[in-house]
Amino acid sequence: MKNRQTLIAVVGYMVGAIGGFVYYNLFPCETGCTITSSPFITMLIGAFIGGFVFQLINEMFFVKS
Repeated sequence: MKNRQTLIAVVGYMVGAIGGFVYYNLFPCETGCTITSSPFITMLIGAFIGGFVFQLINEMFFVKS
């Protein structure tokens, strides 16, 4: 059970990072944009959001009390 939760979290971080990179490529900004000025920052924020969402879904639907 613990391995499954860890796997879901890691997959969430990876999906979020990929989503952040796609966001960086679709909405480029070279000046004045804090989020999209660097692909690293965008991927980091995407990874945090993806991990949070995947863990939230895991706890809501798959973890039994």
